[in-house]
Amino acid sequence: MKPPRSNHGVQWPLLLLYVCLIRLTMPTISSAQNNADTMRFEVASIRPASSNDGRPSIQFLPGGSIKATNVTVRLLIEAAYNVREDQVTGGEDWLDHDQFVVTAKAPESQSKLSGDEATAATLKRLQNLLADRFALVLKQETKRQAGYALTVDKAGTTMEATTEPGKPMLRQLGRWQLRAQGAPMWIFVQFLGVHLHESVDDQTGLTGRYNFSLNWMPDTPQPIGTPEDSLGPAMKEQLGLKLTKQKVEVPFYIIQGASKPTEN
Repeated sequence: MKPPRSNHGVQWPLLLLYVCLIRLTMPTISSAQNNADTMRFEVASIRPASSNDGRPSIQFLPGGSIKATNVTVRLLIEAAYNVREDQVTGGEDWLDHDQFVVTAKAPESQSKLSGDEATAATLKRLQNLLADRFALVLKQETKRQAGYALTVDKAGTTMEATTEPGKPMLRQLGRWQLRAQGAPMWIFVQFLGVHLHESVDDQTGLTGRYNFSLNWMPDTPQPIGTPEDSLGPAMKEQLGLKLTKQKVEVPFYIIQGASKPTEN
């Protein structure tokens, strides 16, 4: 099936995110690290993209820096708060259509943070960048709704753990195949949420990075726009992971205010 198309032109499963951080269950930042200096980028540049039809790309780089090209503000919000498109509502049309190039350098203190603290710090910096430069104001609500729990099957996962250096990557190959290189669970869970059109709660407890391939070609043709019954069994057989229907707590963000960015 084809993934749902964003109204700002992005198909999330097909948008290649090179990531070295971020998890759906956001880690906390210690009080010693959570201050105005460390929770903002040292240097940040925001400028309009040369055209509004370029392919979006967001890179979370080693050391906590960010490079984004041809991105809308709504896409930056989804990345900063680690949510799907349907979890962000409100705002003016330009938030979906105007594209920007963003580069931001993390402070040197980022290198002293642990993996989880580094994750939380980079997300917080991106949130602060949106507030500072786009005057973004959000209201958060939480709703309990139908979704999935992702767990490790009783036989254990068969995914290959890796500590090899390099940019983690998750790529959808065609309609029924996925390939991951050094990917953390968050990005796989994000893909599942978009693909299944419902929230997925990561209950695996897996904190590493993994290499795997997944093929879920169905036995019978599937209508475009509906989840395939073949995905769950394929994940259990090929990855040792299990999807179970359950109610999950889902955050939603309402855009209450935003303006075009200030000068660099």
